[in-house]
Amino acid sequence: RMRQYLRPRHEGALGSQRKAGTMRQHLTECSLTPRHADGCVRFGDVVLVQNAKTRGMLSVDLDDKLGPLRFGASTAASPAPVLRNVFELQRPRRTGAAYDERCYEAAGEADILHYGQKVLLASPHLHASGPLFLTSSQVTPTTQSRAARKQEVVLTADPTKFDTVWQVVSADPRRAPMEQGRPVQANSVIVLAHCQTGQFLASDPAKTIQNSFGIEADVCCHRFSGTLTKHNNQEYEEVNLWALVSAPSDAHYEEYHDRAFKDTGSAVDRVRAKLRQRAGGGGFRALVRVLRVLDDNGNRRLDQTELVEGLASYGVPLTEVETRAVMRAFDRDGSATVSLTEILRFMRGELSSRRRRLVIEAFSRLDKDRSGAASLKELQAIYGRNIARHPLVASGQRTPQQAL
Repeated sequence: RMRQYLRPRHEGALGSQRKAGTMRQHLTECSLTPRHADGCVRFGDVVLVQNAKTRGMLSVDLDDKLGPLRFGASTAASPAPVLRNVFELQRPRRTGAAYDERCYEAAGEADILHYGQKVLLASPHLHASGPLFLTSSQVTPTTQSRAARKQEVVLTADPTKFDTVWQVVSADPRRAPMEQGRPVQANSVIVLAHCQTGQFLASDPAKTIQNSFGIEADVCCHRFSGTLTKHNNQEYEEVNLWALVSAPSDAHYEEYHDRAFKDTGSAVDRVRAKLRQRAGGGGFRALVRVLRVLDDNGNRRLDQTELVEGLASYGVPLTEVETRAVMRAFDRDGSATVSLTEILRFMRGELSSRRRRLVIEAFSRLDKDRSGAASLKELQAIYGRNIARHPLVASGQRTPQQAL
């Protein structure tokens, strides 16, 4: 009997040895992608996916097998990035490029992850056969999350199915139309929507499972009901909120979880209304003059102090939480200062989804070769027949080529 024990022990074949080896593999520390200079998240980045409610990282346990090449997911605290909780953001496989993708390529943002874009969450190094991809499927009598009894979330090795595709959605439903198409910033609070079922990735600390690492919070896919805002937009519950972080921290949740932040949309509206009032009927030129008065150092950018003091002098005092919300609404490039151009864009407002679709449709008719840019030849093919009727061409002041 001693020989039957010592030989497997010497060969490392004991069950306890295999389990300890697997846990050491899971807990091997690894590096995250350093934060980019512009603060944006990119395809190919290795990040932690942290939940707002549990404050734990999305994790996988290879010993938690739920089927052939299907492994359980959970959220758990982690002092450092390890193999079981790092995820690589990968672009979904597709046969042809979507029009939005070509627009991002034309803008030089092809590698940046934008709100509304689809993404794969891959655990890149843990399994010997290759990456594991986060997936979910509809609830059935035999397929559901073990604790929450909602849509099951697991990791699988097949990235070709649509059930592995997720979409990044703004965490503030009131700003979702304006955030659509904007770059996703690292450490910002987001919602991860499952493209196939339309449900949201979630983790509740009250719903726990037992795995090799102890008791951890279960992960499911479900949109939990929230309160309605005054505009009948349903707020997302904390269990549905996540962040793609470059380091484990709670700082990125502090602003969002402050209940006063829920009402800061009125502060942004007050700032917009006051600036329009100060400009009067003079349009954007008058507004530029108003903003230059706030620019104490004359660098054509307003820092937080200049903006807050200037707005207070105009009769719009802001609390600390409201100040952060207003700065986030103005500061589109993440520079911690606000340029006059950024304020003018904010005052002008964003295109509605309907108008944005019309603009894209109009541009697609111009861009015949789908290159992402309308060439002079393409414009001439469409407008060349009527260019002679142009007043400047008819009067001889310009040639048809100059008018185009």
